[in-house]
Amino acid sequence: MNDTIIKLNINFKRREGRKVKLFTYKAKDSKGNMYKGRLQAEDSETFFNYLQQKQIYCLSYRETNHKTFIKEYRISIKQLTIFCRQLAIMLESDIPLIKCIYILYQQEKEFKFKNILKNVYEDLQKGIEFSRSLKLQKRAFPNLLISMIRCGEESGTLDLILERMAKHYESENKLQNKVKNAMAYPIILGGISFLVILILLFLVVPTFVEMFADYGELPFSTQLLMAISNGIENYWGIILLINVILLGIFSLLFKMKSFKQWIDQMKLTLPIIGRLNSIILSARFAETTATLYASGMSLISILDTVQGIMNNMYIHSKLNHVKQEVTKGVTLSNAIRQVDVFPLMLSSVILIGEESGSLEKALHKAAAFYHEEAESAVQKIVTLLEPSMIMILGIIVASIISAILPPMYEMMGSIG
Repeated sequence: MNDTIIKLNINFKRREGRKVKLFTYKAKDSKGNMYKGRLQAEDSETFFNYLQQKQIYCLSYRETNHKTFIKEYRISIKQLTIFCRQLAIMLESDIPLIKCIYILYQQEKEFKFKNILKNVYEDLQKGIEFSRSLKLQKRAFPNLLISMIRCGEESGTLDLILERMAKHYESENKLQNKVKNAMAYPIILGGISFLVILILLFLVVPTFVEMFADYGELPFSTQLLMAISNGIENYWGIILLINVILLGIFSLLFKMKSFKQWIDQMKLTLPIIGRLNSIILSARFAETTATLYASGMSLISILDTVQGIMNNMYIHSKLNHVKQEVTKGVTLSNAIRQVDVFPLMLSSVILIGEESGSLEKALHKAAAFYHEEAESAVQKIVTLLEPSMIMILGIIVASIISAILPPMYEMMGSIG
């Protein structure tokens, strides 16, 4: 059996807002060769017509809405790093942009990203600008990259811009990986701890509940433990329903801008975790602003782009004030100091960069500093979390044992 993936050009249809469906099919040709694959088409008639043109006869197919397939597909930071670096190298070698994209499309293995590159290639064939094509790809590419590429197109320095963006995303990827790797063990430990507690409450404690059924007056700690165990065992459905309701309420609240903004503000003020969030966002602000500033963008345009990549509604709202102040003629360092959401050092570094005429260099140094600070903060959190979680688990297990052992000893004494 030959496994093939057939894709139909549906770019213009999708962009006009018309629904596109994905057909997963099995078929055979006139020679009896079997095929299976995926075909994107607007409707079943288009799907069958295309197969008929290829002299392939459909045996069975399954239809799904295309929106569920690539609607919210976002290219990962790692993919962006590779994409920008490979494209920069090829452009530096004087390979035409359209050929570069075709080469990347041909070598890409991941189906969704390959499909996006195919769309971009076809757009370039039609004469659509590169930055415009990236913007049309259903938010697959971040606004920061699109803005930078637009600057590169206007200034004729697309290869240099892409190299800068490769370094930027590489730096972001390294920081993300370090945070994930550092937090992996505490998360696993927390999961194991939760599992141990559930096993004790669902399997171990109920056994002793039956043993103590005919026992006289039990100690308060034993009664409390038995009540918790019985409550979980008998009312787990109600507990689950309450949790689902609470989850639904929080989901609705998170759709409210004011609530999400309040949560994001809390993320910056929480002990220990708040400092880490502040450092990571400061690093992102400094790194991105430096990269955009080097491309020659205006300060207001830079702040617009940076605002779009700050994954914190509270900082997002504060940057509105920064833009207003900068528009009035206030320096960036003073505007940043006024909103009081970034560390004081950041505004001080920006001030030095403004006074010395080397703002880009100052921001890159600040970003490097905050990247190191983030690594240090993560390590401190892990150092605190590991013994804390072990201690909490030990206290819970010890409490359960201390609630069970006294009546057991008394029962054994009475039997003896």
